[in-house]
Amino acid sequence: MERRRDPADRRRSRVVVTPAGRRALRKADLLADDGLSQLLPGLTAQERDVLYGLLSRGASHLAGETSDG
Repeated sequence: MERRRDPADRRRSRVVVTPAGRRALRKADLLADDGLSQLLPGLTAQERDVLYGLLSRGASHLAGETSDG
C-alpha cells in the first residue's frame, strides 16, 4: 500500500494498493479459504457461500447498514 496525493484535491491523500499488496491479498484470501474449508469440512463450497452471505448480512445489520429489502 502507498499513499498518493489526490490530483483533484492536493489537500487529500489516497491510499492505493501496490502490485505487491495485490499479491499479498490474493495469498491471504487463499489461506483464508483453505482455513475455512478445514473449519467447515461438512459444507460444500456453495453452502459456505450461502453461510458467508448470511453472516455478511447479519454483520451489516449490526453495523446499521441494512436495507429492509
